[in-house]
Amino acid sequence: MTKKGRSSNVLSQLTALKKMRRGWWEFAEVIRDVETQKLWIGQFDSRSEWQRQAAQASGYTIEILRRMVQIRNFIALSTSKEEVPSPADKSISMYSLEIINRLYDISPKKAIDLYADLLAGKVTLRKLRSAYDEEIEKTINYVDHHRSFRRMQQVFVDSAHQLVSKNLEMFTEEMDVTYLENPPMWRYINPDAIIFKLDGNNIEFADGFLYLYVAEKSFPRNMQNILERVTFRANFFRKLWIVMQHYSDFKSIQKLIEDLSTLHRTSVGIATIKDFQDYPEETKSIQLHVIPSGGPLPDLQELYRKVLMGHLSESSKKAN
Repeated sequence: MTKKGRSSNVLSQLTALKKMRRGWWEFAEVIRDVETQKLWIGQFDSRSEWQRQAAQASGYTIEILRRMVQIRNFIALSTSKEEVPSPADKSISMYSLEIINRLYDISPKKAIDLYADLLAGKVTLRKLRSAYDEEIEKTINYVDHHRSFRRMQQVFVDSAHQLVSKNLEMFTEEMDVTYLENPPMWRYINPDAIIFKLDGNNIEFADGFLYLYVAEKSFPRNMQNILERVTFRANFFRKLWIVMQHYSDFKSIQKLIEDLSTLHRTSVGIATIKDFQDYPEETKSIQLHVIPSGGPLPDLQELYRKVLMGHLSESSKKAN
């Protein structure tokens, strides 16, 4: 049969299925075949016109037909991946499969397990809806948790900027130093803040700050990542200060101190902020636990000093 013949026969197929009160699966097969092969081209003025006539012939709305095809496509895709079998019983509820389809986007494993139960007749539509609602709730909670963490992280960084800039004497004995809250970004490192001292047209030194907000319970599993960040950044500064929130249990920070000592990172200092969320500001406090006693190894300070000098020169030009 030619493409034209197949296309003109589709509407009569849909009408026949409607008269025989056939299941949604058979309607989906017909519509999907036309959509996949684009048989409507040349036979109807537009795709929307084909969809309008298909809806009229089948007795379903355009939206319902679209959902039928979407579910059928999902089953076809999942079957091709060998994740699920194609249902032998084509009278299976379209709405049940639609929930499985939506659930798959959130939790594929959960969806496949429930799909197997559905094919075996072990799960009801009500249970499917309940499972979907539970996964949606988990997703919302995760997003809310992530947003909450980001907000808390920003609160901590803001508190760190405020406390460190007001207590520079705790971090350096040098006079006439400048605290830079937004230091220049560089492809190798991006410190949260720095203090530096100028000697004429040269930079005498630059000390870096890493404001590290990590939830106490997740600190142990983040230790390796923290050590990698710290040991690399330390190479570019005279001193690198890690500023963290105060933990109820000091074991995690003590372990970090021990690991840095094992790695001979004597240019790294550690400080904690207590009650960083409190208001008024006077209740917040900062405490030093490790004071740097050596220099960076390897010593790559000159590389960052050049970046900083370029940044200062550019800023001076813009100011003038």
